[in-house]
Amino acid sequence: MSFHQVNMHEAKSNLSRLASLASSGEKVIIAKSSKPFVELIPYVHKRRKELLVFLQKRSTYLMNLGNLMKKFKKCLISKHFVSS
Repeated sequence: MSFHQVNMHEAKSNLSRLASLASSGEKVIIAKSSKPFVELIPYVHKRRKELLVFLQKRSTYLMNLGNLMKKFKKCLISKHFVSS
């Protein structure tokens, strides 16, 4: 990911190009008087954001469940209930 900083005048002249860069994951900063003023970021639809949060929680749950199953299997093997 690269970083782009442009002044207000350049941002006005190249807004479409800068929006494309931001939507593809590039960091775009618009400066005022050579100081960072705003960051151009892509819009994330609320449903998409909710889906991402759901998937993150689900993957965490599945990883925790997998770790729990491994510990349970080790416990059973160490107690000689299951042959390995």
